Amino acid sequence: MPKERLLTIEEAAEFFQTSPSTVRRLVKHGLPFVRLIKQLRFRQYDLEQWVAANVRRGTAQSINLSIIDKTKVPSAYMTDSTTMLRPRAPRTAARR
Repeated sequence: MPKERLLTIEEAAEFFQTSPSTVRRLVKHGLPFVRLIKQLRFRQYDLEQWVAANVRRGTAQSINLSIIDKTKVPSAYMTDSTTMLRPRAPRTAARR
Protein backbone atom coordinates (compact mmCIF):
# COMPACT_ATOMS: atom_id res chain seq x y z
CA MET A 1 0.00 0.00 0.00
CA PRO A 2 1.58 3.32 -1.06
CA LYS A 3 2.12 5.91 1.65
CA GLU A 4 -0.34 8.77 1.48
CA ARG A 5 1.04 12.22 2.19
CA LEU A 6 -0.79 14.12 4.91
CA LEU A 7 -1.75 17.73 4.19
CA THR A 8 -1.03 20.63 6.54
CA ILE A 9 -3.70 23.16 7.50
CA GLU A 10 -2.30 25.53 4.86
CA GLU A 11 -2.48 22.81 2.18
CA ALA A 12 -6.02 21.89 3.23
CA ALA A 13 -6.91 25.59 2.94
CA GLU A 14 -5.53 25.55 -0.61
CA PHE A 15 -7.62 22.45 -1.36
CA PHE A 16 -10.77 24.26 -0.16
CA GLN A 17 -9.63 27.58 -1.67
CA THR A 18 -10.09 29.28 1.68
CA SER A 19 -8.06 30.46 4.67
CA PRO A 20 -6.41 28.30 7.33
CA SER A 21 -8.73 29.81 9.98
CA THR A 22 -11.74 28.55 8.00
CA VAL A 23 -10.21 25.05 7.93
CA ARG A 24 -9.88 25.23 11.73
CA ARG A 25 -13.58 26.15 11.98
CA LEU A 26 -14.48 23.27 9.65
CA VAL A 27 -12.63 20.89 11.99
CA LYS A 28 -15.00 22.00 14.76
CA HIS A 29 -17.89 21.14 12.43
CA GLY A 30 -16.76 17.61 11.63
CA LEU A 31 -13.96 17.87 9.08
CA PRO A 32 -11.90 14.68 9.58
CA PHE A 33 -8.28 15.12 10.64
CA VAL A 34 -5.29 13.31 12.07
CA ARG A 35 -3.57 14.76 15.12
CA LEU A 36 0.22 14.45 15.15
CA ILE A 37 1.36 15.64 18.57
CA LYS A 38 -0.16 19.16 18.53
CA GLN A 39 -0.48 19.54 14.78
CA LEU A 40 -3.49 18.76 12.60
CA ARG A 41 -3.03 16.88 9.34
CA PHE A 42 -5.54 15.90 6.68
CA ARG A 43 -5.80 13.07 4.15
CA GLN A 44 -6.88 14.37 0.75
CA TYR A 45 -9.24 11.40 0.35
CA ASP A 46 -11.00 12.37 3.60
CA LEU A 47 -11.36 15.98 2.44
CA GLU A 48 -12.85 14.87 -0.89
CA GLN A 49 -15.28 12.51 0.87
CA TRP A 50 -16.27 15.22 3.37
CA VAL A 51 -17.02 17.64 0.53
CA ALA A 52 -19.08 15.00 -1.32
CA ALA A 53 -21.07 14.23 1.84
CA ASN A 54 -21.76 17.92 2.50
CA VAL A 55 -22.98 18.99 -0.93
CA ARG A 56 -26.37 20.62 -0.54
CA ARG A 57 -28.80 20.50 -3.39
CA GLY A 58 -31.41 23.21 -3.69
CA THR A 59 -31.77 26.85 -4.43
CA ALA A 60 -29.49 29.70 -3.51
CA GLN A 61 -32.35 31.20 -1.52
CA SER A 62 -31.14 29.76 1.78
CA ILE A 63 -27.48 29.37 2.67
CA ASN A 64 -26.15 27.97 5.96
CA LEU A 65 -23.85 30.56 7.52
CA SER A 66 -23.15 28.84 10.82
CA ILE A 67 -19.40 28.65 10.12
CA ILE A 68 -18.98 31.96 8.27
CA ASP A 69 -17.85 35.12 10.01
CA LYS A 70 -21.15 37.03 10.22
CA THR A 71 -19.40 40.33 10.86
CA LYS A 72 -18.49 40.37 7.16
CA VAL A 73 -22.04 39.72 5.90
CA PRO A 74 -24.31 42.77 5.46
CA SER A 75 -27.14 42.69 7.99
CA ALA A 76 -29.66 43.16 5.18
CA TYR A 77 -28.93 39.54 4.20
CA MET A 78 -29.32 38.03 7.67
CA THR A 79 -32.58 36.59 8.96
CA ASP A 80 -31.22 34.91 12.09
CA SER A 81 -27.91 33.58 13.35
CA THR A 82 -27.67 30.67 10.89
CA THR A 83 -29.59 31.54 7.75
CA MET A 84 -29.10 34.01 4.94
CA LEU A 85 -31.89 34.81 2.50
CA ARG A 86 -32.20 37.17 -0.39
CA PRO A 87 -31.85 40.82 0.64
CA ARG A 88 -34.70 42.34 2.60
CA ALA A 89 -36.56 45.25 1.10
CA PRO A 90 -35.43 48.60 2.49
CA ARG A 91 -37.33 49.69 5.56
CA THR A 92 -39.81 52.46 5.03
CA ALA A 93 -40.66 55.27 7.42
CA ALA A 94 -42.87 54.24 10.34
CA ARG A 95 -46.57 54.49 9.62
CA ARG A 96 -48.65 56.77 11.83
